[in-house]
Amino acid sequence: MKTEILAPAGSQESLEAAVRAGADAVYLGTGNYNARRNAANFNEEQLKAAIQYCHKRGVRVYIALNTLISDTEMKDAMETVRMLCALSPDALILADLGLIDAVKEAAPDMPLHGSTQMSVHTPAGVRQLSEMGIKRVVLARELSKEEIKEIGAEAKRLGVELELFVHGALCMSVSGQCYFSAVLGGRSGNRGLCAGTCRLPFSVKNGTGYDLSLKDLSLLEEITILRQMGIDSLKIEGRMKRPEYVAAAVNAYRQAVDQGSVKQEDMENLQNVFSRSGFTKGYFEGKTGRDMFGIRAKDDVINSNEVLNALHALYRGERQSVSLHMELKVDADTPATLTVSDGEKIVTAVGEIPQQAVNRPLTEEYALSQLAKTGGTQYYIKTARAEIGQGLMLSASALNALRRDALAGLDEERGQRDPVAFRETVLPAKKKAVYQKPRIVISVKNTTGLPGSLPGVSLVYLPLFAKDEEIKKALQRNVEVGVRVPRGMFSLEDSIRKRLHKVKALGITTALAENIGAIPLIQQAGMTVQGGNGLNVFNSQSLQVVADLGITKQTVSHELSLDSISVLQSRIPLGLFAYGRLPLMLLRNCPVKNGGDCSTCTGEIVDRKDIHFPLQCESGCTELLNSAPLWLADRLQEISNIDDLFLSFTDETPEQTEAIIKSYVTGGEPPRKYTRGNYYKGVL
Repeated sequence: MKTEILAPAGSQESLEAAVRAGADAVYLGTGNYNARRNAANFNEEQLKAAIQYCHKRGVRVYIALNTLISDTEMKDAMETVRMLCALSPDALILADLGLIDAVKEAAPDMPLHGSTQMSVHTPAGVRQLSEMGIKRVVLARELSKEEIKEIGAEAKRLGVELELFVHGALCMSVSGQCYFSAVLGGRSGNRGLCAGTCRLPFSVKNGTGYDLSLKDLSLLEEITILRQMGIDSLKIEGRMKRPEYVAAAVNAYRQAVDQGSVKQEDMENLQNVFSRSGFTKGYFEGKTGRDMFGIRAKDDVINSNEVLNALHALYRGERQSVSLHMELKVDADTPATLTVSDGEKIVTAVGEIPQQAVNRPLTEEYALSQLAKTGGTQYYIKTARAEIGQGLMLSASALNALRRDALAGLDEERGQRDPVAFRETVLPAKKKAVYQKPRIVISVKNTTGLPGSLPGVSLVYLPLFAKDEEIKKALQRNVEVGVRVPRGMFSLEDSIRKRLHKVKALGITTALAENIGAIPLIQQAGMTVQGGNGLNVFNSQSLQVVADLGITKQTVSHELSLDSISVLQSRIPLGLFAYGRLPLMLLRNCPVKNGGDCSTCTGEIVDRKDIHFPLQCESGCTELLNSAPLWLADRLQEISNIDDLFLSFTDETPEQTEAIIKSYVTGGEPPRKYTRGNYYKGVL
């Protein structure tokens, strides 16, 4: 396929702005299961009209259903899918493993795209989604050009399309790995209600005071190289933004794709309509640091207000984007006919019976010039011919009526698509046996954090890239030892693959996968895979999927409530993140760099209430951790349907670690500062 310009449509006006400015496709949401639930979105009637509007103009429509789905929501989500199948959009954009599986079973002919919320940023991740039936993968925003090129080569081999965000807001966190809004306010970004926490004041030493706020992305100058690297779809962010923004962005990228350059005026309009102190392409160029950070300043707002009105011209009228072949036949004593074809659909309109000409007979030149007046529609005449009998006359009004009827008929044909078949499916109930008392599994940042005694611990996870000597020493303890594959795997696939084989040779047989791309690498090393909370397993059907993928134990999402966890159905053991500083963000641009000093792999960021959040770096990424540890040791009797209690130790001393483990063995009171996370209140 030719390179696609994919535009956001948060409202009907934005949709029309995108189409009229030259988008090849639009993406939009409906109901409560898309990652921008606060956008205007579309109800069923509006959605039907929107899809027909786009299809009449040759524009594809992708529907975002890319949130995590709970067990209680799955039936309603599938009713939404049933409705969408009847309307026949061009694809669904999904993120929840369980919903992907359910849609594949109920509507196998519906094309599925893997959302950027799935955190795919390696060739192995693309391979895994391809094996799951995903036709297009929306890549993580944090990739460099070298990483995109490597993934592009693999996608081409697999026949998988790649979509990449090229313009718009940059989340500070890798998409799908941000829990900040949920932990601080109960509004889950993974469920479409991000509160924009990262745009608030957060400070590192010598920073700007907004050290979690990145500039907007713009890869407008990189279109040619992106096409060469295998990117099929250029995605513009902005379902919450105004139609003028959508039109300006689409117009600029249309020029870049079609002409190879953009007018200076349109470049300036694009920056003025919305930016945060300019644009960045830091991830793409592999240049992270202070230059990537920015906020929406007063001057940005002033510039925006000045250009908004002028941008209406970009989408005031129809864009003539659909070429037609036209044939006119005018014979004596027979109604005139006009046949139009767009290359697929053919429609014939029947008009008046021609009269004998008194003065000037109808000529081919005149007839075709009248019929070519398609202004105000999306059509233009590419080729045309006319067969006109000798000495016949047909009025201009009759020709115009023929054209109107033919185009109206073609409009009707182009707006209709056969529905996608949908069949009822039932999630099989597969309840597992639950252990009488959950076992304790711990994860430590390094072996120096291991205490002398590990009472009641059944498994210890060490970092995959821990030193060989540390791993050998841990293996001498009377406890099973596994390794934790980094949540961020950027540029590390080969290193991770080799390292897994090495630790297997040392005697490690179990590895924890926090990203879907880690699963096949662990299996290739001949090791047992256990799933971490980074996989965002939120429902029973997702547990069915990960079990089918070969995962032997799964830690469920810490955004679930204990009540929701208690009714999950699974044939594999379940784990619960029960202690530790909850991960709030996975970052590829460490905020400490915004202060200029990144000489150590630890630091902190402070909010406007003087609350301190630790930062810890590992394998090229940074984890932003919660200010207080999660504590459930005094509530163990309230936890059910759980086999493993997962305790995560990040900055504790060996003595503290040992005391905490004992608390989870026997029950213990919480420390002075602690949190229950979302286990009792859940998330919106």
